[in-house]
Amino acid sequence: MRRNFDDFREAMRKELQSLNSPEIQEVRSVFETELSELLRKGIISYGPEYKLGDKELEYYVHNIFKAMRFQVEEAHKSKWDGIVRPFEGLELENPLVLEIKSSSKASGPSIAELRELDDWVFELSGEEFARKEGLGGGCDPLAVSSYGMVTERHTHPSPHKGVMVFNGPREKKFQERQEKDILVSDQKDFVFKRNICIISLECLISWYDEYRRNNSVNSNFWEIIHSTVGVLPLYNTP
Repeated sequence: MRRNFDDFREAMRKELQSLNSPEIQEVRSVFETELSELLRKGIISYGPEYKLGDKELEYYVHNIFKAMRFQVEEAHKSKWDGIVRPFEGLELENPLVLEIKSSSKASGPSIAELRELDDWVFELSGEEFARKEGLGGGCDPLAVSSYGMVTERHTHPSPHKGVMVFNGPREKKFQERQEKDILVSDQKDFVFKRNICIISLECLISWYDEYRRNNSVNSNFWEIIHSTVGVLPLYNTP
């Protein structure tokens, strides 16, 4: 059924005119925030989950992480698609850097999309500084006092975990998707070298469904994401 939004458009036009030419970025930011909230509250619907892409998919993924009690910092100036931080009490505190992609025909992300995610991890983890200055740098007070060699701390300034959430192929329902291995060989090599976790939309939904039955599963979910290099399995899949 085709809906008539004429009254909504007119109300929106009048409201914007009363604000004395607000900048488009301001308006877009407010709209995106409100759309995300309206979707989260069920006032408007996403439509079929298997078809989700673009901003709708971003809203959906963000709202799942929020519903599971994680803190979500949404898209930052068209760079990464979100940063997820743990709720209080979790041992692993490294944030997740999200890249959220979809395809109408492909069953997995492209190598270019994976490299894009790795760029954001590189930037947020302070790896440029680490490469130029050493992994943490600084000296060992004990070594100095004993006239020993100066040592370096082997940690990144701010480690982040790269996570790719992918939905595809959107032309097929989840149960019709035959391709189980969503990474080809060169992508596997890249993902394993860069410590990236790949989460299909179907997989994310399976963990969220279990969370709604058992609220304690979010701690396990967080730990498994951090320990997974490659494709995260569906909940309760060996």
